[in-house]
Amino acid sequence: MVRLLEKKRSDILPLFALGTLGIQGVLLLLTFGQSNSLSQMSEKQTPTLVQLEDGKAVRVGAMDYNDRTPQTI
Repeated sequence: MVRLLEKKRSDILPLFALGTLGIQGVLLLLTFGQSNSLSQMSEKQTPTLVQLEDGKAVRVGAMDYNDRTPQTI
C-alpha cells in the first residue's frame, strides 16, 4: 500500500512541474504584452483638455503663445 502511494506521488510530481512551468510561460507572455502596451501608451501625446464653465471638458489643439482670438480670450 505504501509503495502504491509513493508511485502515484512520483507520477504527479513531473506533471505538477510541467503545469507550473506552463503557467509561468503564460504569465511571462502576459507581462511582455503589458509592458509593450505601456510602452506604446507612454509614447502617445497626451490630450489637452480644458474645463468649461458648465463643467464639461473639451479637447483643444495647441496654439502659439501669441495667437489670440476672441474665442480663446
